[in-house]
Amino acid sequence: MNHHAKLIGALALLAASSSAHAATTVTFWGQALPPTDQAAVDQIIKDYEAKHPDVTIKWVPVSSTETDESKLMTAVRGGVGPDVYYLNRFAAQQRASEGLLENLKPYLDKEGVDLSTKYLPFAWGDVANAKGVFALPFDTDARVVFYNKKLLTAAGVDLKPFDPANGPMTPEAMNAAAAKLNEKDASGNYDRIGFLPWFEQGWHYTWGLAFNGTFQDGNCKVTPTTDGAVAGMKFLQDSANALGYPAASQFLNSYYPPNSPAQSNPFFSGRIGMMVDGDWMLPQMVEYGKDVDWGMTYIPTPDGHVTSWSAGWSLAIPTGAKNVQAAYDFARYMTGEDGQRTYVKMSQHLPTWKSLLDEADLFAGPHKFFKDLLPHSNPLFQLPTGALYWDELTRAQGEVLAGTSSPADAMKSVADRVQSQLDRACSK
Repeated sequence: MNHHAKLIGALALLAASSSAHAATTVTFWGQALPPTDQAAVDQIIKDYEAKHPDVTIKWVPVSSTETDESKLMTAVRGGVGPDVYYLNRFAAQQRASEGLLENLKPYLDKEGVDLSTKYLPFAWGDVANAKGVFALPFDTDARVVFYNKKLLTAAGVDLKPFDPANGPMTPEAMNAAAAKLNEKDASGNYDRIGFLPWFEQGWHYTWGLAFNGTFQDGNCKVTPTTDGAVAGMKFLQDSANALGYPAASQFLNSYYPPNSPAQSNPFFSGRIGMMVDGDWMLPQMVEYGKDVDWGMTYIPTPDGHVTSWSAGWSLAIPTGAKNVQAAYDFARYMTGEDGQRTYVKMSQHLPTWKSLLDEADLFAGPHKFFKDLLPHSNPLFQLPTGALYWDELTRAQGEVLAGTSSPADAMKSVADRVQSQLDRACSK
């Protein structure tokens, strides 16, 4: 009887152990994603769970912006952070310097792999430095100008300069073509605007690069006051003045207020004739832009050089994660060849896993235009203050557009605010 009881007890312990193993849950935090991207992430999770039935991946959208990790900071410092975090890649080095991320190098060494040769060099440079590896690169992207052929043709605009085979237009030529699309109602409010250079991906960085600006010199110096970076801001200011910034802002607030769904983008309704945007728009064009006769061309540059920029996301393991090894295994899968292949197929983003760029079937139709831009594209900042730098440039852009600061003064204030923080980070 006693032997029987011991046997039952042993079996119960074994069952409990198996149950606990089967119940391993990896908590995965990230931003709320567009529907196409979310479907791709869901599929990757499903595929991983099918291969690893003892692991469950729990995706939890958190309400942070691209550079606001305040919820992550609070959770990590309270000991209740997630196991994996979907992190804007250019912020990885800053979040690591703030103590929020695990160093993944020991896990890579244990696995015996050198991933630095597997990823695009700029993507690896985003997440790794001499101190360690703080995330694994996921997707990347590129930026172009989308334009409405029907609207431009009806306005008498020659579309030949928009053909990428003829190289980039000048910013002035694009603005001149766009001006023919501008329309106002009887009250003087815009019904349609041809081109808002700061709309969507028309950032400070976009136009600074277009005007041959540079934004960093090595890993410990920011350079927003270079002539080209300031000229990009000047182009934004001149464009805002020509349109009337208050009227243009009222137009956006009317037709595309904050937190509007993707299908409300005024490009789909013909309210905007051109916009700078990225490859993630391709699925949206299929779904929401069925009635738009659209094309793509290069971002305009004053000297005809081809430019774009590439950012993207990464998977990091926050400090104090409860299931580090399981989190690492999942991150390796999602950011590796199989996970990225699924993501590229479904979302039409670009991969950072180099070998996937040789799989021609992943880049059909207009997607190939973005892939072919990668050799001309620039990475974002690889700095331990990357997120701060972006936020300060965005603040400066707002002041320039509103006319409360000159481009030169705004960029000097960025340099002053960021460099002091960067000096401290680099001295550690």
